[in-house]
Amino acid sequence: MARRRHQVLSAAVAGACVTLCACGAGSGSSATGSSAASARAATSRSAELTVRFCDNANSFMRQIPAAPPTKHLSTALARGNLRKVLQSTVEGFTRLEAVAPSSLREPLAAIVAVYKSDEKAVTAPGSLAQISESTVKGNASGSAAFQQVLRYISARCK
Repeated sequence: MARRRHQVLSAAVAGACVTLCACGAGSGSSATGSSAASARAATSRSAELTVRFCDNANSFMRQIPAAPPTKHLSTALARGNLRKVLQSTVEGFTRLEAVAPSSLREPLAAIVAVYKSDEKAVTAPGSLAQISESTVKGNASGSAAFQQVLRYISARCK
């Protein structure tokens, strides 16, 4: 993770240096200087948000509860385990939403809604097959949101 942070920060510094070289070297006016400063601040802020988002995403993914040690669970234990995983997932995506770039806030809100719907399905009466069917339908409805967040993570969180 430290390497990812280092790479993102290095890219931000390199971007700021390019901006300084391109804008600041030949400038004589304060307006150009302030434009360069604005560009550096925007680049730095964007890189900072990306690093924070990626760190939180990585941490959140590591904290999702593990699968139960056995595949032979009672219905009550299976529901309890699923409820625990869904609660953790809702909390994690909600925290990500708070530090996400603006382009990801809407997709993350959609993902949170999908998992909250899954939580309701787990607490509703019915068989595990019915719960599974309900969650699959809900997850399919959030497919575009999941894809958008995964594309961002794969492109920016290296």
